[in-house]
Parts: sequence; structure tokens; C-alpha cells
Amino acid sequence: AALAVDTLLADGSWDDGFALEAETATLGISGGGLAISVDFLEGFGYAQVYAPPGKPFVALEPMTAPTSALTTGRGLRTVAPGDRYRTAFRIRVEAA
Repeated sequence: AALAVDTLLADGSWDDGFALEAETATLGISGGGLAISVDFLEGFGYAQVYAPPGKPFVALEPMTAPTSALTTGRGLRTVAPGDRYRTAFRIRVEAA
């Protein structure tokens, strides 16, 4: 299921974490004739959307664990010495 929010950044702020339903997902934002998308291709189960009040920017952040996982341990993924963990994401900019 997709989540769509249609709002103006100037109307508020965001500092929200999301648990993704699937490892592949897309977050996007549009305005000023452009659409910017972050495609989560592999290894990311979470996302953070950050747009502080009164600032002219937004961050769409791929995350491998939920917010505060380093302090709570909840959802924290660890990699044993010598092992690997692969992640991949793509950023797209297109005309809206």
C-alpha cells in the first residue's frame, strides 16, 4: 500500500520515521516543476523524512534501522566481523 501526503512544506515540518512494508520502496517530493525521488533498492527497511520548520529543504533518508536503534537496540542490524551487508538506493530528478 502506498502512502501519499499532499501538503506544502511551508505549512509545517516533518521529522518522521517510517517502517517500510517492503525492502523496495520510493519516497518522493515535488514542487517548482521538479519531482525528486529516492528509490530504496536493497537493504533499507526504514526511512526518515526531515523538513525543519522555516527551512527551505527536506531530507529523504534511507535507514537500515529505526530511529534510536543504536541506543535502544530495537531493530538494530549487526554484521559479524568479515561479513558484509549490502545496501543500494537511487536518486531521480525529473520534470513534474
